[in-house]
Amino acid sequence: MLDYIVRDIIAISRYLPAGLLLGIPLGLVFLSFGGQKKHHGRTGRFLFGLCLGFILTVTYFSREIGSAGEIVDLRLFSTWEINVRNRAYLVENLLLFMPFGACFGIAYGKKPILWHVFLVGFVTSLGIETMQLITKRGVFQLDDILTNVLGAVAGGLIYLILRSGERGRQS
Repeated sequence: MLDYIVRDIIAISRYLPAGLLLGIPLGLVFLSFGGQKKHHGRTGRFLFGLCLGFILTVTYFSREIGSAGEIVDLRLFSTWEINVRNRAYLVENLLLFMPFGACFGIAYGKKPILWHVFLVGFVTSLGIETMQLITKRGVFQLDDILTNVLGAVAGGLIYLILRSGERGRQS
């Protein structure tokens, strides 16, 4: 499974320039939203926009319209049951959304609550899956939503752990 993950990460790295082209304007838009006035909040909002731009590029814009057909899979863990290749996709979804959750924490919280990260990850993932279904650029899968949200929450949790360690050093 690790071979698939490494190959896929290398393959999606070619979308980094396109992700930046989308992410930089999104980051600038997020800069204009309220939130913390501190420098790290502004930086976090910009990084959050970059993460979102890259995620949209990889999960939506990198696929051709009509490439998937109208497929909806609402069976939980069905992707895991198919084969090792599909298990790798689920792990990759976790990895893709971890920076998203961490940047959300940096951007919007002295006290980011994990359910906020959960909610933003869920809405973002549901939006991506719905647009993939409508445009047939991907399969609408419950497993994708679950792993995307878990990745966002894991990233938010990592942010909280690192932040609490930082506060401990300052005391």
